[in-house]
Amino acid sequence: MIQKVIRGRDSVRKIGTLMEKLEMKRPLIVGSGKLIPHLARQEALREAPVFSGYHPNPDLSDAEEGARIFAEKGCDSLISIGGGSAMDTAKAVKALLCAGSLEEVKQNRLQEKRIPHLAIPGTAGSGAEATANGVLYENGVKLSIGHETLLPEGVILDPALLESLPEYHKKSCALDA
Repeated sequence: MIQKVIRGRDSVRKIGTLMEKLEMKRPLIVGSGKLIPHLARQEALREAPVFSGYHPNPDLSDAEEGARIFAEKGCDSLISIGGGSAMDTAKAVKALLCAGSLEEVKQNRLQEKRIPHLAIPGTAGSGAEATANGVLYENGVKLSIGHETLLPEGVILDPALLESLPEYHKKSCALDA
């Protein structure tokens, strides 16, 4: 699969165009903090449910809660905005939705399902928007997931989002990148 990528300052304003290309109608937004208002200003996302109840190192229970909200709210797609934790949580939610069981997620045996994922990094350096892999934890034990279906179908790279980071995170991103 070739990702659809939009890049450049204020490119987050083009989210509606990319959502249309990816046939996204009712996304679940996975993100938190100062970046959510960037999406709330977009007409296509004013009513979109937001899941922000995940940990900095996402736990499997975070993904299970996200998948529950996805189903409960009748979502058809995912938008992750933030750092690697937001994107890995969204990938884990998608993995749960594409698997028949939790055991299949752990064994990376996922089925292809039409659940578009649009990743919008709000940090630099993790590269989570460019891979089909994710990391989460189960009872404190690291669990890596990886499957071609977890590669986000769309990416928006907007350097303006980095401006909202606290100074410490800006420095961390610079070192990470």
